[in-house]
Amino acid sequence: MPEVPIGELRPRCDPATFDFETTAEVSPHVGLIGQDRALEAIRFGLGVESRGFNIVVSGEPGTGRTTAIREYLQAYSAGKPPPDEWCYVNNFEDPYRPRAIRLPPGKGREFRRAMMTMIAEAKLRVPRTFASDDFVSHRDEIVASVQRHHDEVFSTLAGQARAQGFLLQGTSQGFFLVPLGADGKPMDDQAFAALSHEEREATLARRERSMEELRNAMKQEQSYDMQASERLRELQDTIATTVVASLVDPLVDAYHDFPELVHYLSEVKWEMIQHVDDFMRPADGGASPIPTPLGLREAISPFRKYEVNLLVDCTDVNCASVVFESNPTPERLFGRIEKEAVFGALTTDFTMIRAGSMHHANGGYLVFDFDDLLLYPVSWNELKRTIRTGHLTIEEMGDRMGFVETKTIRPEPIPWNGKLVGIAREQVYRLLYSLDPDFRELFKVKADFDHSIDRTPKNERAYAALIAGVTQHEGLLPLDRGAIARVVEEGIRMAEDHGKLSIRFGEITDIVRESSHWAKDAGANVITAAHIRKAIAERDDRVNLIEDNLLDAMERGIIVVDTSGSVTGQVNGLSVVDLGDTAFGHPARITASIGVGREGVIDLQRESHLSGPIFSKAVLTLQGFLVDRYASEEPLTLAARLAFEQSYGLIEGDSATAAETCALLSRIAGVPVKQALAITGSMDQLGEVQAIGGVNQKIEGFFDVCRVRGLTGDQGVIIPATNVQHLMLREDVVKAVQEGKFAVHAVSTVDEAIELLTGLEAGAKGEDGHYPPDSVNGRVASRLHQIADQMRKASIHDDDQHQRLNGEASKPDTSNDAK
Repeated sequence: MPEVPIGELRPRCDPATFDFETTAEVSPHVGLIGQDRALEAIRFGLGVESRGFNIVVSGEPGTGRTTAIREYLQAYSAGKPPPDEWCYVNNFEDPYRPRAIRLPPGKGREFRRAMMTMIAEAKLRVPRTFASDDFVSHRDEIVASVQRHHDEVFSTLAGQARAQGFLLQGTSQGFFLVPLGADGKPMDDQAFAALSHEEREATLARRERSMEELRNAMKQEQSYDMQASERLRELQDTIATTVVASLVDPLVDAYHDFPELVHYLSEVKWEMIQHVDDFMRPADGGASPIPTPLGLREAISPFRKYEVNLLVDCTDVNCASVVFESNPTPERLFGRIEKEAVFGALTTDFTMIRAGSMHHANGGYLVFDFDDLLLYPVSWNELKRTIRTGHLTIEEMGDRMGFVETKTIRPEPIPWNGKLVGIAREQVYRLLYSLDPDFRELFKVKADFDHSIDRTPKNERAYAALIAGVTQHEGLLPLDRGAIARVVEEGIRMAEDHGKLSIRFGEITDIVRESSHWAKDAGANVITAAHIRKAIAERDDRVNLIEDNLLDAMERGIIVVDTSGSVTGQVNGLSVVDLGDTAFGHPARITASIGVGREGVIDLQRESHLSGPIFSKAVLTLQGFLVDRYASEEPLTLAARLAFEQSYGLIEGDSATAAETCALLSRIAGVPVKQALAITGSMDQLGEVQAIGGVNQKIEGFFDVCRVRGLTGDQGVIIPATNVQHLMLREDVVKAVQEGKFAVHAVSTVDEAIELLTGLEAGAKGEDGHYPPDSVNGRVASRLHQIADQMRKASIHDDDQHQRLNGEASKPDTSNDAK
């Protein structure tokens, strides 16, 4: 079979196609590269305002999803007006239900400052007003009139008491009547006791009547005091209303276009009037026997209820920008209610409500990763509830979890009108879509990021612009054209397709960063292709310890792999070991044994449960191929065993089907297989060889084994022809092919593969329905026919023996008759 052309083994990127000398001359690329499908989905999702049309950005990590979404959303939202602001204020009717107020951008800070200024002014103006001469004169007049009235009443009562023979005395304990003697002087206890019994009883009776009259008079005085207090309160209310109105009414006029603020200010006005005494206390709260810290004084301040808690401030930042939440805990997403200790007890109020990411993204865009979000089931449930209800609710964690909480505030919910953009791996997306019915209702738009893009001159130029952005942003050395071309080639290798470029930008940019390090280490001022090669080689060297150990075991013969000579029924298959941070190929001996029997093809891995379902299907496909090709005239009679030698773990995949088929055909036909060749490829029941994955690693794995043992020029690898477009081999492999020391063959059918492995013609059926006798297929058919004959003969022999035994058992005993 013809070898794969050198140009197909590693397609090159011509540095001359770039119109710059270094990336220092290139403007950084902003936005997505070659993701038109995903971009259109994002545009659609952002354009639909209906609830539930949130976006899921699907794709594998490292493809630049997050960076691309960040740049696109920031550019998309740059021209949009910022959303409204939100603040919490005290609810004077129910302090446990703080009220949320919506304000245009910039008005929140302005209103908060205005309220602070007004309260500060009230602390000065209210005491000054109540200390004014006008207020003091009116207050003193009311107090003086009360005192005069009390004096007149007391004088009258004292005269009436004297006329009844008593002296009226007033003390802090109240009023008392003291009996008077004949001389008009108060009697002491001795003089009163000296009176006759009749005189004492008459005096006590008069005193009781006088006390009753005195009590009635005092009741009238209390009513007069209440009237006076009412006059003082009316005076105070009048003055308070006047001064408070002078403070609050300008705010009402300034914010008359905002009904919620007007209503709130009317409540503030009423509250200030009712508690005007708070403004007449000393600023330090008066002398206290116990020193009070500043923070505690602020916590118990009577003016705290007039503050404005500006939850979202759009004065200095554009609130319509993109908010990225990397740790989506319930508190970070939906806000929290803080607490503070006051005299040993935890308290809270509306001023301690704190915003979450959802509040800052309200009217804008919140971006999160489902891998992070699903770590917090409460966050996921609250997020779904927010989308369904359209309201953001700030609650204590205990309330969210359904636990019993101590008494706390419950802020009024805020309407939610933002857009959510969730980033999810494809597997996570599929699981959510199938297991959570809410997911498909609330995230209706999927923006699917491909892991590769078309390799076009435009996209190669975008690659360069993307790298330029990284180097300029991070202060790395610039790349020359040769280095950019080498990075593009690495992108082709990562995509495993001649017509594609990988967009695993995380790995691409890491190569650039490491190359900059090696360039600086060498004293260069620009990154060249040599530095790119060194970075790739050094990175591979850091993670290929297991590969080197395996290669060493093959070189020393611990793991048996033949790379020369010919062996019947033995083929070098190729597999890939993927360890996450590295993937490498290595050969494995596949052997076949046959015998007379009807068991068919038995794979030892399958029988020992060391294979996956795809591998098991491949073995059944192999058996179907044998039946279709060699059992058209008589049943397939064969007992065959296939094994991966020195395999001690699970084997999965169908890329060894072609190798197993060739090993079995070699064993049946008795034709030796060249061990200098290795083969990989899937196969269908018709013998067509199909594409497999990891073709580059598989070729390089066998090449490395041949290299350490010495390249002979006869060695090579057979791959499916459909995999040629995926080749992007290491430069040392390509060089060996160019020098004739190694070869890469491409085949389309198993017949082509067996011809390469055996050097014999595969053979095609003639018009008589038979294969040429000296061809591989002819020998296989002949050997299968021989096995079938042997089985028939063995079957006839068994039947004859069975009948003979049965006949002897049924023959009558005639010995007595003979006698």
